[in-house]
Amino acid sequence: MEDGTFMGDTLPNFSDLFIGYEARIQTIFDRIVAASSVNPPPKLEFTEEHSSMLFKCKPSEASVTADWHGIASLWAMSQGVGRLCAAMFNARRSGQARLDFVEGSEAELGYHFIHEARALVKPRGHRWNTYFPKPDLGSDRLIAGDIFFFRAIEWILAHEVGHIVSGHDDRAWTAQQSRDEEREADRFATCYVMGELAADPGRQPVKGPRKTRSSSSVGRLPRDWAWSGWQFTRTREPKILICIPQWPRE
Repeated sequence: MEDGTFMGDTLPNFSDLFIGYEARIQTIFDRIVAASSVNPPPKLEFTEEHSSMLFKCKPSEASVTADWHGIASLWAMSQGVGRLCAAMFNARRSGQARLDFVEGSEAELGYHFIHEARALVKPRGHRWNTYFPKPDLGSDRLIAGDIFFFRAIEWILAHEVGHIVSGHDDRAWTAQQSRDEEREADRFATCYVMGELAADPGRQPVKGPRKTRSSSSVGRLPRDWAWSGWQFTRTREPKILICIPQWPRE
């Protein structure tokens, strides 16, 4: 380590580093578009422009752009979260009041992944720290982080498609319009990712979820919801949908 940074390999671009991920991301995007039934169907473009908006859309052209710098940062953050969640869970179960990193442990790697994620979004030469494992869909060591990554990018892409489905302008005219449109796109993305899942406060430890919470209901719009104008409405009982999970209170 030199000057607080890890030595690494210089790569031509991030897209060459994430071999195989582009196809998976495209498949996720196509599934979102199919569920939204928007016409014409939006298209997804990948770029390495490193603009201030790493994920963005242009409703007038029905296009969504994903910058590889944003993808790389999200992947690194997901790998960090995947490792730290496991370490924190195990520490909590064993009654520990704090989490101490063992040198060379997966938890310590996760901690450094978080900082690397922040660095990857900053303009700089393409450089991958060899301290970190490289993206690899076939690596058992990266499975947990990849689960976080693909679910996170699914929500982000659904958010961008939500702008297109909602008929938003390419650029908001006022700050209030911008806030309203962002919340609307948030609701679309949350409803899509949650699907028909619901809180299950009565589920006992080590018991599986109820059938209504099966994984097949994730990643699609609920069956009894339809997009109508500027808001989600329930087809049987019209009203605005605020699709935010309601967690049980203590």
